[in-house]
This record gives sequence, C-alpha cells and structure tokens, in this order.
Amino acid sequence: MIKPLEAKDLEIYEVLNRQYGTIFTSLEWLKLFTPRIKLYGLYNKNRELIGGIAIYLEKKYGLKIVKNPPVTPCSLWITPSSSSKIFSIQSYYKSTLKELAYFLKEKFSQKILYLSFPYSITDFQPFIWEGFKVSPRYTYLLNLNVCIDDIKEQMSPARRNDIRKALRDGLEIREIKTIEDKKTALDLVAHTFKRQNKQIDLDIIKKILFKFLKPQNGFGYITYREEIPLATSICIYDKRTAYYILGGYNSKEKHHGAGALSLWNCILKAKEKNLRTFDFEGSMIPNIERYFRGFGGKITPYFAIARAPFVIECFFKIFKRSIF
Repeated sequence: MIKPLEAKDLEIYEVLNRQYGTIFTSLEWLKLFTPRIKLYGLYNKNRELIGGIAIYLEKKYGLKIVKNPPVTPCSLWITPSSSSKIFSIQSYYKSTLKELAYFLKEKFSQKILYLSFPYSITDFQPFIWEGFKVSPRYTYLLNLNVCIDDIKEQMSPARRNDIRKALRDGLEIREIKTIEDKKTALDLVAHTFKRQNKQIDLDIIKKILFKFLKPQNGFGYITYREEIPLATSICIYDKRTAYYILGGYNSKEKHHGAGALSLWNCILKAKEKNLRTFDFEGSMIPNIERYFRGFGGKITPYFAIARAPFVIECFFKIFKRSIF
C-alpha cells in the first residue's frame, strides 16, 4: 500500500531513512522544497512502513510535471528484505516496485512524470510492464577506503596536472564557513548556470546554502587567486557517502586548475570524515562526464523512468528522445 505519509509515521520514517535511505530522502532535506513536495509512504501488508518516495510537482509552459526535487538525484528508499534467499529477496523488491509502478501510473496519469532511482535498484520490469520508458543514467563513484596516494594514482594525468598547476601558480583554497563565503559561492554557482543557459531556482540554492548546509551535513571550498574567487565545489553527506551537488566557475578570471583544486579538497574532506564513497553525481553531458571521469571514480549506472499522456509523449519522442 502506498499513501501520503501521515504525521504519526514521520519519526519512524526518519529512523528508517537514516539506516536505509540517503541524505536526499531525509526530512531535513525534503522540507527545503515545500510546498511543492509530496511525501508518500510504502507500507507492507501489516501496514508497517517499509519505504518512502518524495514527489516534486511543478508547472512549466502550462504542463504539469512530476519529478525528483531539484538538486536531488533520487528520492526513494526501501528497507531490505529480511530473507537470505535470492528468490525471496527478488520477489520482495519485485512486488514493492510493482505496486509503486501502478501507483505512479494511476496517480499521475495526466502529468509528465520523470523520476530517477538510486543505483541500488536494478529491477525495472514492473515499470516497463506498466508502460514506462526506462533509461540508464550514469554517475562516478570514488572509493575512499584506500590511501590518498592510491586515489591520486587512479586519476587521469590531465586532472593531476590541473591540481598541480593550481598549487604551483599559488592559488589559495578556503573552506566555506561564513555567511560571506556562502554568498561568494552562490555568486559563482549562479554565474555558471547563467553562462550555460540552464534554468535554476536561486531560492532553492539559497535555501541549500544558507539554511541546510552545516558542518554536520555538508562542506565546500572556494579557490582564490589574489582574493578573487575563481571556482567553488559544494558537497553534502550522510553516514556513508559525500555527494557533489553544486559547483561554480568564474569565467572572467579563468584558471584551468581552479575547479579541480576545489573539488579535490572536497574529496580530501570526505576522506577525512571517514566516508566510504564520493559520488560525483555524474552528467550525461560529454565534457562534464569527461571531467568527472578524470578523478578516477568507477562508472555506475542508475535508472530513470518516464511517462506522459500519449499526445505529449509523441511530442517528446521527437524533441526529447533521450527521455522518451
């Protein structure tokens, strides 16, 4: 059974999410997106909470869209099966995802729906059977359970040279700690999105930087040259993984190694915090993908589902083939 999460279940949701979900499915993160966020609970036959999914609703060009919240790679978690048998484990996930697929199809039948899922979920037959388009996406995961020298060894020569050049040219790296630091980071991020002609809700970015980002859930760095900010990299983290979520670059004061130096310091910080993995939150854009690949992470697929009313889907099949 899937239904809106009730107030009485919020506490158990958060307890289970800390164990089985990610920071992106935490209530603290999701409340950044009110009032557009809808939170649903997944319940078993005994009416026990076994998962949750957050849906973000927006209207664009007159079309109603259902998707993951902004800057959120996935918004679903499911508790693991208690069985040790492969058949039982697979059947548990199959039945849960089958119910979710049917729920999404019926609940949002007249809306455009596009949702990405955590890379731990690989069985998408229930969604295919319900008429969803399933497509792969990719991220890079860097193993932090090795020494720094081993991490450097796995990087591309170009990325190592970027970092060495930044240090050789005397660029300064500063951790984001103060309100002024966050304002500088915001300017760099906003400038980058504007330069790339990408739409971004600055109010949400401000909420992330000024309301959410704290030492216990995130960190970031800014690279400077003679007090001029050149680049920034910002991460959030949970008990296992650091996620690169925002970056910015000063195109008027270019230095090839500025961005790499800020991102490298994020990796070092994640390592310092004894996290297991650094997730680059990969991109399908070739030059960005190549840049992330240079840090030596392992390419890891995750999947997205899409569905829309027939006429709209036909339109997207022409102009958005990568989705539909």
